[in-house]
Amino acid sequence: MDNKSFKLITIKSLTAILILVWLVRVFAFESIRVPSGQMENTLYEGDRLWVNKWSYGLRLPVTPLSVPFVYDSIRILRIPSYSDYLQLTYNRIAKTDPSLNDIILFNHPGSSYIKLPLDKKPLCLSRCIAKSGDSLVIKEGHIYLNGKLRTPLANELKPYLFPLADREAIVECIEKGNRQVRISKIDQEKALVFLSINEINENFKGLEASLQPYKTMHNDLKLFIPKEGVRIEASKENVMKYKDIILNYELPRAKISADSTLILNGKPKYFVTFKQNYYWMMSDNPEIAEDSRSFGFVPETHLIGKIPMVWKSRNNEWFKQLN
Repeated sequence: MDNKSFKLITIKSLTAILILVWLVRVFAFESIRVPSGQMENTLYEGDRLWVNKWSYGLRLPVTPLSVPFVYDSIRILRIPSYSDYLQLTYNRIAKTDPSLNDIILFNHPGSSYIKLPLDKKPLCLSRCIAKSGDSLVIKEGHIYLNGKLRTPLANELKPYLFPLADREAIVECIEKGNRQVRISKIDQEKALVFLSINEINENFKGLEASLQPYKTMHNDLKLFIPKEGVRIEASKENVMKYKDIILNYELPRAKISADSTLILNGKPKYFVTFKQNYYWMMSDNPEIAEDSRSFGFVPETHLIGKIPMVWKSRNNEWFKQLN
């Protein structure tokens, strides 16, 4: 085999491999890196995760004119990695519903990103705690789903007060779990720390009496999670409660008057029938989380896939399944 033939075969082989990897990445699985500590103590900043894009049905690409293997920008050139000149309609193959407590990768649904292509909005990682059709109540920091108190998962972080005199011991216990120490001073005698049940049971033996559950300031909520085909009255209360999804995803041509009346085509609209399902996401670490408490409901169009495993942790542990 001459040198020219060898080079040609090599180029063809590399091209075929790149195309195969791109197809797997777009239509099956993708690897992402956890960008922050908002899912502690389940996931940690720096963990490498698999995203199963078939978990809720495969969402087909919406922005076909984009650079392969690059998400939303070419950082070196500081330019977008895609063109929105051609936008395809949203389609999902074999659509299924997420399960409660699934950890999900999705696109940010907030109003500040509404003009971006659907599949180029910022990526978010959080846990689904309420599905379409559920009733959700958050009161004094407690979560009630369909009338029942939701039991926190063992890895979810909750706020605790402790005496400042025990600070050194508390820090030492947190560091046993190999995570970042974040302690907030409340007054001259007490401080606030976020811990999980697992963490307390494993690392805080002998200090349990120093930890006092703390009720942080919460905005109480009472919500129906919108479900496809369900009609609600466009009352002033409902219009304000569902304002963002009505104007951004359900009736983008509608307006809301100064007295909270829903107006479509110049006429009051008295009912809204939801066109798709929505979900409520909450991160395991409420201290630094950006989730539905800040950006509201997540439409099904924004779901990318479920996180089934950590394939490489920041501590070099391999292929850790997530329950």
